[in-house]
Amino acid sequence: MGFLSGMFIIIVAGIAADAVVKIVKARAQGGGPQARAELAALQRQLDEQAETIASQSQRLQELEERFDFAERLLAQSRERKPLGPERPS
Repeated sequence: MGFLSGMFIIIVAGIAADAVVKIVKARAQGGGPQARAELAALQRQLDEQAETIASQSQRLQELEERFDFAERLLAQSRERKPLGPERPS
């Protein structure tokens, strides 16, 4: 797992923890209509964040694949001998 993946997981965990804390607080306040409305709003917010996280996770994976590909190309170009006659030193 790369550094970016680790950071991404930490950020996702923070967002999820924040939502869980808000839900627990709303439930502790009671089950009145206002608490239910807050829970519904939090659920929508959590769903939106989950969609965003999923798309960002996919984008991060694609960027890591591109980075790996670029690293391989760079390593291959360094391993190849230059074309043309050798120059005397």
